[in-house]
Amino acid sequence: MTAAGWPGLLGRLRAYQESELLFAAAELDVFTHLAGESHTAGELAGMAGASERGMRMLLDALTATGLVIKQDGCYASRPEVSALLAAHSPENKLNAVRLIRHGCDQWRELAQCVRQGSGIKTGWFAHDAELNRSFIGAMHEIGFANATAIAAHFDFSSRQLLLDVGGGPASYSIAILRKYPHMRATVADLPLTLEASREYIARYDMQGRVNTAPVDLYADAAFDFGSGYDVMLVSNVLHMAGPEDNEAMIGKLAKHLDAGGMMIVHESFIDHAVPSVERAMFALHMLVATDEGRCYSYAEVSEWLAAAGLDDIHPVEGVFEQPSLLVASKP
Repeated sequence: MTAAGWPGLLGRLRAYQESELLFAAAELDVFTHLAGESHTAGELAGMAGASERGMRMLLDALTATGLVIKQDGCYASRPEVSALLAAHSPENKLNAVRLIRHGCDQWRELAQCVRQGSGIKTGWFAHDAELNRSFIGAMHEIGFANATAIAAHFDFSSRQLLLDVGGGPASYSIAILRKYPHMRATVADLPLTLEASREYIARYDMQGRVNTAPVDLYADAAFDFGSGYDVMLVSNVLHMAGPEDNEAMIGKLAKHLDAGGMMIVHESFIDHAVPSVERAMFALHMLVATDEGRCYSYAEVSEWLAAAGLDDIHPVEGVFEQPSLLVASKP
């Protein structure tokens, strides 16, 4: 907050209002109705099943924040906004919006989570089919660009079989196999998650090259997804669990990695001494969203990799803006 004083603090306290504005607009399909068209508040109210008074106030707030254009009593969405928030847009991020809204509900319990040291409403993605589907959709919307960046950076030309650990929508498998047509992959994840995974695999015509393997990475005593893997990708999994469970899980995974194989850990790595705002906030999100999850440092994860018998452990910089990649090999 530095020298901002009360005005700066007040701005932070009110920041939730713009988030709630967007959540409401998305729920009412405002940007879908306004994509390529203009309407009065009354017309939009009829489309959305809302009051004209409420819709006009919502639209005026969207106009004030620059997301909507108002002219002669009619409202229209900016094209770049509709591309992200209109339901029929192939680039829409509505699953991510729904996931973030769910996260807001969890954050309202932050003080209690701090008191008890863990989240209150956790584990929903394993049994709530609707939330799981939104979660997996959001992971694809957010993560496919990251998957493409990893596929572009690493040389997989000598690799044959990828194990995509906790692969969710199979975004990383899809991106890597699109660039390397000789490769095959297995997505290992919870049974409920794999229902959505198969839809994304089919969407990208990867049914013959990407298989799925049901697994609970932390509860299963051993993994049953075969062998022959010469590259493993553990992407955005470790922050969901505590250190003991993560070390045990990596140890079990390493048994399925061929000699000479490579394990890539993609995570929100944190510098505990001087964390960035983004990573500190993400770590706090793991407090409210999980029982024991948090962000880990390079050093912490490197210890688990070494304990699993892997070597040549080193970070990979330059692919993402913040520390995100750690690589190890199996001798």
